[in-house]
Amino acid sequence: MGIGNEGDIATRLKLVEFALKLLKIGKALVADGVQWGGGTEGVNASFTTITVGTSYEAFTVTIDPKIAGDLLELELGLTIGLLASALNTSGKWQWWGRPVGGTWAVICAEVVDTDIDTAEEEFTRQGLGLLSAIATVPFELKLMCQSDTAGTTITVRVKSSSYAIGVIKAT
Repeated sequence: MGIGNEGDIATRLKLVEFALKLLKIGKALVADGVQWGGGTEGVNASFTTITVGTSYEAFTVTIDPKIAGDLLELELGLTIGLLASALNTSGKWQWWGRPVGGTWAVICAEVVDTDIDTAEEEFTRQGLGLLSAIATVPFELKLMCQSDTAGTTITVRVKSSSYAIGVIKAT
């Protein structure tokens, strides 16, 4: 991330770089240094699906650097822990984003897993974000999760190292 060559000094003074963690709720310190969260801004320890075949908002967060503007660059690092209540569970998960109050848009391809384990596995989606989906700040991210095997649930949580880094042009 960097401001780069953005022209005159007046323009460069309107550029702001931000870096925010996705888990906004303070939690007790842990021995291994890794905290996890689910639900709204990570307030819960995790989220567990209820009804098979129903897609749930497992995690939601608003990214608000407290300066309104247009995103010029956005880098996301999104790590989740995922486990099933039984072996051979099928399910899917996907990250979505939108400007606050806007229309939700897919920001990474849906992940379909036909053999989710009963031991937690970590999955990361990282890279430059789609500015066509999220063009302004503040913006929101959500993780959708679904179990597709009868009689099973999927538990998901977001890792504390998950982040959003961006450069905005203040308006």
